[in-house]
Amino acid sequence: MAAVNRILFVCSGNAARSPMAAEILRSLGVTRSRLRHVVVESAGTHASDGERPFDGAIEAMEEIGLSIGGHRARLLTPDLASSYDLILTMDRDQARTVRALGARVEVAALGDYAGIPGDVEAPCDSREECAACRDHLQRLVAAVVRRLERAARADRDGARVPPGRDRPG
Repeated sequence: MAAVNRILFVCSGNAARSPMAAEILRSLGVTRSRLRHVVVESAGTHASDGERPFDGAIEAMEEIGLSIGGHRARLLTPDLASSYDLILTMDRDQARTVRALGARVEVAALGDYAGIPGDVEAPCDSREECAACRDHLQRLVAAVVRRLERAARADRDGARVPPGRDRPG
């Protein structure tokens, strides 16, 4: 696996799931030396540039000491996609949409990449639904971190990660 230095999380509107996932990964990277250099951002396949995150998402993240209040949505474009090493979407349909942009970048549904298949459902604006989504994202992003750390160790050691061993389990 090539080094991953730039990760983009993608959802539809870039107002809840992808900014929450990005902030969760940034917070985990602070305590992991192999991830401190990784740039983590988010975008949406149908985002309205400049829109604020859902209030429920902001509140759900504040409950765990993280802030997405300053985030502003941005639309995923081919140029933006091309500037990342890895794009993680909230479902397989979004992954197909991103691949159709033609960027030469690894694209995967977050659950598949994490080894925990399944979609990350879009929450409504309620704090409760956003908190449930946040909790699901925390599990998935933690699995992504484990995978990235294993890959970094393997690259450093000159070893190849055996197929299937890059998944939690």
